[in-house]
Amino acid sequence: MINLLLMLQNSHELRGKKVRPFKKEDLGFRWPDMPPADITPRTSPKIRLNALRYGPERTSEYPWERDMRLRRRGHPRPFEVHARDKDLRDNLYVMGVNLFLDRTLQEHHTDRFMLNKTRSDHVDENKEEPEPDLIVRRGQPFIIGLSLNETFNRGKHDLQLSFSTGSDRPDPADGTWVLLDVKDEFDKHKKVHGWRMYVIRSSNKSMVLEVTTPPTCTIGEWVLSIFSTTLGIYVPAKRELRYEHPGDIAVLFNPWNPADQVYIDRVVCPEAGVRGHTDPIDEYGLNDCGIIFLGRADKVLAKPWNFGQFDEDILKISLHLLRKAFNFEVSSQLSDPVLVCRGLTKVINNIDGTGVMTGKYRGTFADGIRPTAWIGSPRILKMYNMQNGIPVKYGQPWVFSAVFTTVCRALGLPCRSVTNFVSAHDPDRNLSIDKGYTIDPFNGVQKVVDTHALWDFHVWNEVWMKRPDLPEKPDNLSGWQVLDPTPQEPSGHIYVCGPSSVTAVRKGLCDLPYDTAFIFAELNAGRTIWQRRPGVNWIKIKEDSNIAGKLIITKYPDGHPYTGGDTASIKYDLTLLYKFPTGSEESEIVMRNALRSVKVQRLSEKAELAKQDIVMDIVSDRAEMVGSDVYFTIKLTNISRQNDEVTIGDLVITVTSHVYTGGDTTPLKKIVYNNLLLKYRQVLSYQLRVSPADYDLNLKPLLLFEVEATANVKETGTIVIATLDYSLTLPTVGIQTQSHCKMNEPTDVHLTLRNPFHDTWLTFCVVSIEGNLFGTPPPITQPNLKPRDRWHITIPLTARKAGTGTIFVSFECKEIPGIHGVTKLQVYE
Repeated sequence: MINLLLMLQNSHELRGKKVRPFKKEDLGFRWPDMPPADITPRTSPKIRLNALRYGPERTSEYPWERDMRLRRRGHPRPFEVHARDKDLRDNLYVMGVNLFLDRTLQEHHTDRFMLNKTRSDHVDENKEEPEPDLIVRRGQPFIIGLSLNETFNRGKHDLQLSFSTGSDRPDPADGTWVLLDVKDEFDKHKKVHGWRMYVIRSSNKSMVLEVTTPPTCTIGEWVLSIFSTTLGIYVPAKRELRYEHPGDIAVLFNPWNPADQVYIDRVVCPEAGVRGHTDPIDEYGLNDCGIIFLGRADKVLAKPWNFGQFDEDILKISLHLLRKAFNFEVSSQLSDPVLVCRGLTKVINNIDGTGVMTGKYRGTFADGIRPTAWIGSPRILKMYNMQNGIPVKYGQPWVFSAVFTTVCRALGLPCRSVTNFVSAHDPDRNLSIDKGYTIDPFNGVQKVVDTHALWDFHVWNEVWMKRPDLPEKPDNLSGWQVLDPTPQEPSGHIYVCGPSSVTAVRKGLCDLPYDTAFIFAELNAGRTIWQRRPGVNWIKIKEDSNIAGKLIITKYPDGHPYTGGDTASIKYDLTLLYKFPTGSEESEIVMRNALRSVKVQRLSEKAELAKQDIVMDIVSDRAEMVGSDVYFTIKLTNISRQNDEVTIGDLVITVTSHVYTGGDTTPLKKIVYNNLLLKYRQVLSYQLRVSPADYDLNLKPLLLFEVEATANVKETGTIVIATLDYSLTLPTVGIQTQSHCKMNEPTDVHLTLRNPFHDTWLTFCVVSIEGNLFGTPPPITQPNLKPRDRWHITIPLTARKAGTGTIFVSFECKEIPGIHGVTKLQVYE
């Protein structure tokens, strides 16, 4: 503390900026007769409206002005009267404010934010460089130094600090305004609406104050105003003075504070004991580079992603989205992480016309950007900002989840993206996905029913928080909460989803808020295949009660960015946190309880499984790179004990290219075999070859195939179905650069890629590159790439920060969507 006081006494920062005198052009009309000083009681939100403003100009637009701009509406600045030189004479006023940014930002774990790094590019050369905004975490003290024109005297001077947030008149009762009187704040333990201010030192025309926000403080951008006057001086037209700090004070959630609702308790959090990792917040709050898992459960694809929560403007955009989630009504609701997270799931995607990004799952993406081309959240959020709130085109669940992770981590919410492989869309929550087939006399086996959907994967989020709105016993429902920024069904008449306790999902407590029943169905729905037979109605021919929720994973919580390589070591399996082991007694109990709580019963439970005469399987030997031939083997085995020989009327094998949500299929190949005879225990095998000529112009994102074989047994009239999901392997962009470079000096990045096709050109090629230390340069259009030709380009990048940097690269073309690359680079000052 002694060192701090000495630093204050000798600090040049304490002197602050020069006081700007009043100019006639500030008003544009004759100076009116001033009314007497405002004497409204200090508890009123109308206090100080007539105070004369002075001091430095504001360094950026007000938060509510940004909100109006992004809502594409005009918002005039409020009328203000500025102080003249004679108003400052013989009165106490502030010469400057020192927020001790270096110390405070480091203590509050906010020193990595780049709020004002580019603001100097837009500042007049004759004016002083604006300071970065102060970013603090609630419930934790910070220091304010005041430089005054004279030494503060409790008996002679009146001095108050006002903190307010929101565009309308703030209200102390709503948690959006607090007034702290310096006279009363020599008591270290006194609180005002949960805020505490303590005068550390007052002498030599300077003051040092310690301010502590409550751990339930409203999240947002707060305006610091300092009101001052000198008492006992008779001046007929005297008015109070108001110094407004030129920058905002952003207050964020504090996962380091045990009193905060989002505090991660290392004793409770399961990730705290993970090998090689001690503090979960290093991963879920501070890590700005990671991965999103896509693909299939048996072939997981790691999508590198630049979360970039510390990038310039990202925090301001995130705070705008927070207010937008509450229809721009700033209140104490913005202090509750349960309500905040639920609201954010509404504004990430544009289902109801209010989101950051428009979703699209099929068709052409010519009027926007294909979802597979994105490699980071900052570009998306900055495009939304540059377009003045017009939604960005286009996104899909993994993109929405990644942007949600960025916004949450920026606001101080511990967050992670989670992938559920084989995810059920079950709006009626009966835990059953049904398909129906019939035998047409002329066309053979036909699909007639396909209710709801089974997605190959779905990506949602988890946020760590306490749940005081849920019962504490018998289960602890705090901790990780599921939130889905891709709401698939309305919840309470709006498209939001979550938060739902992971513990509640695991135990089937489907009647607890929010949307637990829907999330439980995504993980536990079964699939039943039915056959419609004349005179018999429907019979059950195949059932898989554990098809959904096969694998649930997130990035391994080591606190380090993903820089490529083997994905097996970076996967962190969460399946047993969501589900009891398949077939266990606990699993059966949970399923019965869940069905009872949603008051439905699966029809498949009442129906008996029809006897099968043959068994059919589809296998593929290995994963092939795109551009190669793919071989599938279909095996049929006669297991009938009543008939020595069965006849298969038609064996139809079809290969389709499809999107992971199950729709938008394109036929690639079809083979039909007629009148096949199988003796008892005989095995017939048929091989199917799919060449690049079959699929090169019809690939969907993630290169997913479905192979389906249908057969009908003539003797019994029974249909046999077999399916196999398959995906080709994507090429990767080769990245070569130096192992290290210096900050603010360009370094060359060499990119290479070979066209894997022998006969097909890669067209409409676009390369994008970005990184957590390098910003987001604009995408670069590239010429078409010949078959088997090698593409290369050199791109200079300049690091704006020091540390371990990650470079993300996306190469997008019409024929092969989703090619990417990633590498790391150490940056020194």
